[in-house]
Amino acid sequence: MFPKRSVAELFRFQNLLAVSLGAVVLSLLPLLISAYKVSDIWLWRIACASMGIFAIGFLSLTYPVAVRLQRGNPTDKYSRPTGLAFMVILTSVFLLQLCGVVGLFSLGFAYYLTGLFAILCLAALQFAILARSRLTADR
Repeated sequence: MFPKRSVAELFRFQNLLAVSLGAVVLSLLPLLISAYKVSDIWLWRIACASMGIFAIGFLSLTYPVAVRLQRGNPTDKYSRPTGLAFMVILTSVFLLQLCGVVGLFSLGFAYYLTGLFAILCLAALQFAILARSRLTADR
């Protein structure tokens, strides 16, 4: 009925869903916070802290699994670059959001928007890899 999926594909699909839903929730978070009449400075500090926690939490939960998958399937040409991209981008997002929390240059909105864009790019990367692997597998 349904084609058999590899463990790596299922892991990528889970990452795609988690990152996409995380981006949706994080994009709506400032609206929710502003509904409680929080000042702009605190709004972006809270939003940046939430995104930083999401980034470092997601990385700490998925990185060990990604390493195990990479060791178990060394022929998967996407595991290493994808893992490296996730590690670099999510760490950068965390550091950027940390700058927003401490109020560095008072660019909370810019930090938050940049982090949200980076998280959406990770979701697009996962989607592209899943689509490419399915298209090449069908040949």
